[in-house]
Amino acid sequence: MPTLRLSDLSGDRWQRVQTILDEALEMPAGQVAAFVERACGGDGELRTAIETLLRADAEAAGFLEEPALEGAPGLMMEDSESPSEHSMAGRRIGPWHVLSEIGRGGMGAVYLAERADAGFEQRAALKLIKRGLDTDDILRRFVRERRILARLEHKHIGRLVDGGVTDDGLPWFAMEYVEGKPITDWCEAGQADLRERLRLFRAVCAAVQYAHRSLVVHRDLKPSNIFVTADGEVKLLDFGIARLLDDERSEGGATLTQIGRRLLTPQYAAPEQILGEDATTATDIYGLGAVLYELLSGACPYERAGLTLEQLRRSAEIDEPAKPSARTTRWRHLLRGDLDNIVLMALRKEPLRRYPSVEAFLSDLERYEKGLPVHATPPSVRYRAAKFARRNRVAVAAVGLIALTV
Repeated sequence: MPTLRLSDLSGDRWQRVQTILDEALEMPAGQVAAFVERACGGDGELRTAIETLLRADAEAAGFLEEPALEGAPGLMMEDSESPSEHSMAGRRIGPWHVLSEIGRGGMGAVYLAERADAGFEQRAALKLIKRGLDTDDILRRFVRERRILARLEHKHIGRLVDGGVTDDGLPWFAMEYVEGKPITDWCEAGQADLRERLRLFRAVCAAVQYAHRSLVVHRDLKPSNIFVTADGEVKLLDFGIARLLDDERSEGGATLTQIGRRLLTPQYAAPEQILGEDATTATDIYGLGAVLYELLSGACPYERAGLTLEQLRRSAEIDEPAKPSARTTRWRHLLRGDLDNIVLMALRKEPLRRYPSVEAFLSDLERYEKGLPVHATPPSVRYRAAKFARRNRVAVAAVGLIALTV
């Protein structure tokens, strides 16, 4: 098969490749070859491009079930080559001296680097695309991630430190190096109680709320992308498949949607992502709900490891998650009722039936902690009376005592 650089394809031909590829990926394996031959109509270059991508998809068949690499969130396909084959340790990229590789994925690697300039003492996580995968679409996505990070400046979001292009033309950027653990691991290691878990989750919500105000949708919220440092500081990481609400359409949004819909983690992905529909701020509401579900119950809303794409779609359309309180014996009595309802409202299949915003989600959590009625629980006289009684135990007890005396 002749060597082909995919980025050499024109925009129209690249769009045609993607259209044929999407249809081929939906077919039974035995029908793919004949379909590709018909669709290409004797165009050898087009057929080579599609067969190259199909072969790459087959070689990475299990990547959907793999969590993001610890220490390098966002690189979702594991690389078959050993790290030493493309080791950058000891090299200099811009003003940065590469120390070691800390993560590797299908599109490239992330390195621990330190500032090489005199007078600077700084470490960063440096992200670099792997040579050979610098296609137009991946380069666009990489540059988009760097641009998104450049507009985000929040204490709970890993910040962009530097960026540039290597001597051989590959773009790179350096991010704040976060030493910590995924939020769920941090909570389990420290035996965090319910109040502490809710505090951490509110910090995550604050970061996502800020991103939404900056017109950024994360699209990949999960524990491995949310680190907690040793002193309990939350950092939201990995905007690799994030989208800008204000200019995605003008920058080839359809392309990103077609390819990006497979860059997801099934246990935390919203139904619209699995079904290939547009992602909105409601997608992040679902992701937050999935993270809170695991923080409270110790389990994912769904167990989807090993499912085919068709099975994932069926699950997204039909399956409903159990209540968090039904998945754990810890704090079960505290989860029953309001917390169960808050989490399940965020996880509703229909985006319009979830919380309308992160603010509304946070508001319900704050109402729960204050003992007020929450919007996720259907109102009733008995429910509101019980809430009032819990908030005013002394007064209610006094009135009861007086009534009993009378």
